Amino acid sequence: MSENPDSLITAASIMAGFGAVFFAFRLERELKLFDETDERNWIAVSDWLLIAAVIISLVIVVVPLVSLSPPTNLAVTRARAACAAAAIMIAGYIPSILAHYNFIYWLGKGKGRSNPTVSEAILVILTIAVAVLVYLGKWRWW
Repeated sequence: MSENPDSLITAASIMAGFGAVFFAFRLERELKLFDETDERNWIAVSDWLLIAAVIISLVIVVVPLVSLSPPTNLAVTRARAACAAAAIMIAGYIPSILAHYNFIYWLGKGKGRSNPTVSEAILVILTIAVAVLVYLGKWRWW
């Protein structure tokens, strides 16, 4: 194999680290809110984009590339596609979480705390669709 997969491992590790740290901040916020208001806690639908990106980065990119010596062409191709999909999910997380808090909204603001808001649901679905299309496209055609 002529390609060195180290850059994919590095990118996936950075994405997994970013996602895990940011999700920890989100959990801390929800726990603090619960302590102050006794309001119901939940994981925002947007947060599932981070969770999925972390899992994909570790399970489909890092584990196969570090456990196979040398990695197969199929493992590198899948890892490249998964890395692209995880990056899209992290990029889509930002407008999605803003929509969760009604900083971005279509079809009117949600009342109170809803999970998901209409805008958040639209953005999460679009993000997942683009990530899946990129994953399938990169894996199959590149």
